[in-house]
Amino acid sequence: MKRKIFLFLFALVLILVSSPVYAAGLKVGFIKKLQTTEEEYYKEIMNFWAGKGWVILGSDHEVTDVNFYDSLVMMILALNSGEVDEIILPEFVAEYVIKNNPDYYASCMSKGASVGMSLGFREKNEKLAEEWDKTLITMRNDFTIYRLENEYLNPINHNNISKPVEFENFPGQPTIKVAVTGDLPPMDYIAEDGRPSGFSTAILAELGKRLKVNIKLVNVDSGSRAVALLSKRVDVVFWYEKFTELEFQPDIPEGVILSEPYYYFNTFIHVRRK
Repeated sequence: MKRKIFLFLFALVLILVSSPVYAAGLKVGFIKKLQTTEEEYYKEIMNFWAGKGWVILGSDHEVTDVNFYDSLVMMILALNSGEVDEIILPEFVAEYVIKNNPDYYASCMSKGASVGMSLGFREKNEKLAEEWDKTLITMRNDFTIYRLENEYLNPINHNNISKPVEFENFPGQPTIKVAVTGDLPPMDYIAEDGRPSGFSTAILAELGKRLKVNIKLVNVDSGSRAVALLSKRVDVVFWYEKFTELEFQPDIPEGVILSEPYYYFNTFIHVRRK
């Protein structure tokens, strides 16, 4: 009898040891959401995955813990150190990161939670918000946004991120201070020499040109976006995430109003180290 119990326990240990890492669950990293905690976000996305159409494709693993990070750089450091097992990124960011880091690979894909990327303004700055929102709608209707999307977000054209975005100067006109994270390539990117590039930055330059205002970029961490805006350090924030299929908005703080989204995506890539 004792021998049978021993053999059973030994076999159980072998099964657990030989099982892939996802059998015990994974710790995953996300860019920080400003209106929720890590615990609340974990519960919400797991509920969404389970019952509302956001599914994990190509893998059978289970997420058991969520960590927030203020920047992509911090997420990558956490992945490299083993603090998290994988980081979950928008598809266009993950493609860029994997292409430029041979030690990383896409472990699986999550699909179905539609996210709109919007500009953020202070609630008491409605006039500025209306002007910029109206111009964004015009840029969407004349296909300018779609042209820039193909130029920067299409994986074939990712080399365009090395091309700096030029901002026009309008003497005597107002200067609008805009917060950008600068480390979410190819969405927005600031090179080591300080030159801005990327899809959002190109949209921003076009907005400045059409509105005939001067644009001053202010580099902030993702976690500092709301503080920078509400403290009046900046007038506009690129970007906030608006989840179109969640009952709550985890990234929209009180006191912030949003433009209509200038870009939508619904695919996330889970990135791991080889």
